Amino acid sequence: MITKEELSVWILSGIDNALFAINERMNEPEVVPEPIVDYRARVYPEDRTKYWYIDRRQVESCNWRNDIVDKGRFQDGNYFTSCNEPRVELEWRALNTQILNTIATLNKEDNDWVADFSDDEQEKWYLCYNDGNSDFGYTNCHSLRSHNKNMYFSTNVKEKLLTLYTEEEFKFWILKEKI
Repeated sequence: MITKEELSVWILSGIDNALFAINERMNEPEVVPEPIVDYRARVYPEDRTKYWYIDRRQVESCNWRNDIVDKGRFQDGNYFTSCNEPRVELEWRALNTQILNTIATLNKEDNDWVADFSDDEQEKWYLCYNDGNSDFGYTNCHSLRSHNKNMYFSTNVKEKLLTLYTEEEFKFWILKEKI
């Protein structure tokens, strides 16, 4: 059995150890955590900065007023720093709609073909561009999905699709930039 004296010694030695540890911690340099940076946060332009935007398929411009309209355009990606950028965007949107509609139509004509990513045997084709060697082409996959489902087409559609648009149009559609 433990005596009162032994218990007192153990408690006092425990308190002594705890006080020593607290003292040590108080003498350590204070660690200040790094501030958390939200890299997704957008930095708004300075007041009166001229910018361009798309309004009803027309390119318009105005000066930044930091109001709800400016911030809305900015957050929606409808803020451009040059007059040419929204023109290229409008051209790309028209081509994107046209090519996706063509793919959908040709896939429908091919027995209502739909990319099925649970089917590892089904070939699924998509257009690609290799910046390294400036090579445009198409490639296939069986189960790896790297694009929106509506960008894939069947083996039967592959050759027909390539005859409907120029290589420059496909490059522009893939990269969203003029080469």
